[in-house]
Amino acid sequence: MTWVVGEMGMRWLHMPVSNIAELFILFNIVYFARKGWKDIAWLNGVALIAIAADFALHYILK
Repeated sequence: MTWVVGEMGMRWLHMPVSNIAELFILFNIVYFARKGWKDIAWLNGVALIAIAADFALHYILK
């Protein structure tokens, strides 16, 4: 969804939508860890780390 918002010409909306998605992923990590589903919490953690790595790559390449 964040990519679609960026491609639709609303680049100013990309960052807030991306941050909301990251907050949902962080919520999923906590939620599934408390439920005892450590494997799903771990996968969400990997996704969040991948987003952070992508951000770092974009920052470095600018």
